[in-house]
Amino acid sequence: MRWWLGLGIAAAMSGSAHAAEFDLNATIVSDARFRGESVSNRKPAFEAAGQMVQGDWFAGIDATSNAYSRAPHATPGCHAEFDISGGWSHSFGILTPSAGVIAYVYPGARGANYVEAFGALAGSLGPFGLTGGVNYAPAQGNLPRDSLYLYLTPSMAIPATPITLKASFGREAGALQGGTHAKLDYGVAVEAKVWKVTFSARWTANSLGNAADDRRIARGGVSVGVGAGF
Repeated sequence: MRWWLGLGIAAAMSGSAHAAEFDLNATIVSDARFRGESVSNRKPAFEAAGQMVQGDWFAGIDATSNAYSRAPHATPGCHAEFDISGGWSHSFGILTPSAGVIAYVYPGARGANYVEAFGALAGSLGPFGLTGGVNYAPAQGNLPRDSLYLYLTPSMAIPATPITLKASFGREAGALQGGTHAKLDYGVAVEAKVWKVTFSARWTANSLGNAADDRRIARGGVSVGVGAGF
């Protein structure tokens, strides 16, 4: 569900700069995956997201069931994740920069919560889109050292169809990478939107292999989902 942070902001800003806009969506997925790994222990999950846009400023919350913290010293006690975000975004023709902060919150778990800053630049030309960005989590209470994530997400809408093709490439190094080496992640996805319902299939994987702290969740996998926007 975190795609809206990088790709959904520009669309939400198309209305009046003075009237707040609201966007809600809910999705059921066969496996909740984030940066090339399963964050639901390869189990189905329910995801819901909401955002409010007021002019160039936005705030949002993203919830995932069956999720666990990626912080290295998190303890059991929670099986849900809430991503609370806020920031700024503005469209300059075909380009839309954005920047802000995300708080990852895991109610009931100790040593789990952490905060990231992010910046992204999205561009579109006809059916083609490209977003690049950086997420940085400084060393903090639940992170013994900092963590840096860089990514690119190209996309292409197939003309005269409801289908969009997407790809993702990322590199993560630091406290959150899930192993002893920097992690590369990659994936492809296909989405079809019919009225307000979106069907998706996504394959993601990463380079950790046997170096992962938990090889089960680090294995590549396919996740299918169906969601609706309101």
